[in-house]
Amino acid sequence: FRRRFGLCAAILVLSREMGEYYRAAVGADFLDRKKIPVEHIYSIVDTARMHPVSAAERQVLREQLGFAPGEFAIGYAAAFNDKKNQLGFIEKAGPLLRERLPAGRVHCLGDFDPERDPYARECRAAVERLALGEQVVFRGFTPEIVRWYQALDALVVPTRQEGLARCMIEGMACGVPVVSFDVCSARERLEEHGCGL
Repeated sequence: FRRRFGLCAAILVLSREMGEYYRAAVGADFLDRKKIPVEHIYSIVDTARMHPVSAAERQVLREQLGFAPGEFAIGYAAAFNDKKNQLGFIEKAGPLLRERLPAGRVHCLGDFDPERDPYARECRAAVERLALGEQVVFRGFTPEIVRWYQALDALVVPTRQEGLARCMIEGMACGVPVVSFDVCSARERLEEHGCGL
């Protein structure tokens, strides 16, 4: 493990927190002795495409995407799998959302295929079992994720494990508030930069 890192001129990671992890895992003394810096650079976002839009443009997007009038639109952009935790979110947050934010609706954006994917099938069954059809909508994969970010009221990142969630930095670039579990890089990106919770 160390030998591989010893061959590097530098180690580049996606956040300061990741850098601290690798310094501990590889050994700070070893890296310092070999003069191997650990630097971080946040993932690149194309700000020509990903940026906030005006209130009028946002309203048009919301209508085009089928948001209900007065809806509080929450995005959950992730591939469907246990690591991304859609099932846990549906089971725990879905009933609370129905009770505390009746105008709230979660739009699950990702490769939803319940006919072939057992995890997606479990998620759909949980929505049906808990009668959350008004609160949780499966939108499937979309090549127009930027339009969704620009139209949303909030973006959630309730995943079990992350390095630096791409949806988080893309949502931030589009001006959507982000709420995240305390996964790697989340506190650093959201709270230290005043972009979310």
